[in-house]
Amino acid sequence: MLLLDACKSGAFGTDDLARDLKQSNYGIAVICAGDGRREVAGENAQIRHGYFTKALLDGLAGAAGKNAQGEITLTRLFGFVEEKVPETTDDQQHPVMGRPTTLRSFSLAKP
Repeated sequence: MLLLDACKSGAFGTDDLARDLKQSNYGIAVICAGDGRREVAGENAQIRHGYFTKALLDGLAGAAGKNAQGEITLTRLFGFVEEKVPETTDDQQHPVMGRPTTLRSFSLAKP
């Protein structure tokens, strides 16, 4: 899993390295703070994190919801982050994820 909390990080999905990482023989999920067009990875001094990082931390702490085994999975975490970041940034930032179609969701935390 590769997490990129940087401005225009979604553009990473268009370069050769990112395309290679998302191939099934690597099995890496890439989650970027925003799409690659013109989005800035926003930060807020009050929360002491970027909005993307804050959503990741909250999601892993349990806000993303748990499966029947009490685990936070990749799919649940990204769904939470994908919804939460635009809410907290006034629809200015939109996380993106790329992963091989062969990579199933997996457990990330069991808070």
